[in-house]
Amino acid sequence: MQNKKSLWSIGIALLVAVAFLMPAMTRAKEHKGQWLKKEREKVVAELKLSPDKAKEFMAVGDKFEQQRQVILEKLKSDKADLQKAMAASPPDEAKVKGLVDAVVANQEKLFDTFKEQGKEEMALLTPMQQGKFILSLMKWHNIEYEKMKKEK
Repeated sequence: MQNKKSLWSIGIALLVAVAFLMPAMTRAKEHKGQWLKKEREKVVAELKLSPDKAKEFMAVGDKFEQQRQVILEKLKSDKADLQKAMAASPPDEAKVKGLVDAVVANQEKLFDTFKEQGKEEMALLTPMQQGKFILSLMKWHNIEYEKMKKEK
């Protein structure tokens, strides 16, 4: 029973983390990195993590942010290639399929980085800190959602 609750909590945290961080992925590259780091620092302060745990928590975020940058660059390249392939007259169906498969695979890799980051971050936290973390992510998600609505 306790294991199911833990898995459920981690699942919720991961979904919220993805929902929160995806809008941030659309920000300008240099601004986004600074913004995410500041947000993680706020979380560390809110959760009252020890200096050692804070350092670990920040390192997890940095590690996955670097992985995501590589994947996002690949997705950008794949998108450009797919646009060219679709614009050909006539489009090469096999080439388009290969590019679609590549995009889908990289999107899955991107999503996996959020899941893995969530697992690693949650493993560093006590149950009370996990609860606070989830609530913080939900709050940020609402703020980002409101910003996106205003930008439209």
